[in-house]
Amino acid sequence: MLSYQEIIDLQDKFLVKAGEILKGSLLSGSFALARAYTQHRTENTVDVFYTGGIPDLPEQIDEFTLQEKKKITRWEVPQTTESTVYSYSSKNRLTINLRLTPDILEGVSGKTPLEIGFFLEDLEGIYYRVLLDYLHNPENFLLALDIAYIDNEYHLVDFFPHFQERFPDFSEEKLRKSFEKTKLQMEKNPFEVKRAFSQQYVNISDTVLKKWLEAKIQEFSE
Repeated sequence: MLSYQEIIDLQDKFLVKAGEILKGSLLSGSFALARAYTQHRTENTVDVFYTGGIPDLPEQIDEFTLQEKKKITRWEVPQTTESTVYSYSSKNRLTINLRLTPDILEGVSGKTPLEIGFFLEDLEGIYYRVLLDYLHNPENFLLALDIAYIDNEYHLVDFFPHFQERFPDFSEEKLRKSFEKTKLQMEKNPFEVKRAFSQQYVNISDTVLKKWLEAKIQEFSE
C-alpha cells in the first residue's frame, strides 16, 4: 500500500501532464476539495469540468497508462449529465480516474488559475457539485464525509436554501433521508467503512462521521 505522500507525489506528476492537455478546464469536486482545501483524505478520481467539445486524451500521461474508458450518467437533476471516465494506472499500481464532465454549473462561483494549466474552483462552487453528487448517491459515505468538512466553513443549514434555489427538486426532507441512508449503509457495512477510511487516509474516525450524520438528521427534522 502506497503511503499518503507517495500517492500525493504521483498525483502531482499526473496533474502536471494532464493540465497541459486540459488547459483551461476546471478542477472541482471531491478531489479538488481534499487536495486544495481540507486534506482530510485521498481521492483517486480527478474531477475536471469543461466547456465546448469533449477533450481527447492520450493512451499515456506521464508514467500512467490508459486501462479503460467508459461513459457514465453522473447526474439526472437538473438535467441528465454524462461523464467520460478515463482510468489510468502506473507501474506503482496507483489508479487515477480522470472524470470529464460538461460544466452545467459554469459561473456558479469564482475560480483561480493554477500554474499547471487548470483552474481551481472556489469552495462554494465545489460545495454545489459535491452536494449534487451526494444527493444522487447517498450510499457513498465518503461524499457525506466531504460535506461534513465543508460544513465547517459553509454551514449546511445556511447553504442548502441557496442550493435549493438552483436545484428545486431537492428538498430538506430528501437531504435528511439521504443522511439516514448513509448512516444505515455505514451500520450495515462497518468493515467496508473502516477499510475505506484506512485506504484513503481519512483523518477522523467513522464514529465521528456517524455522530455528524445523527446531528444533521436531527437538524433537518426540526
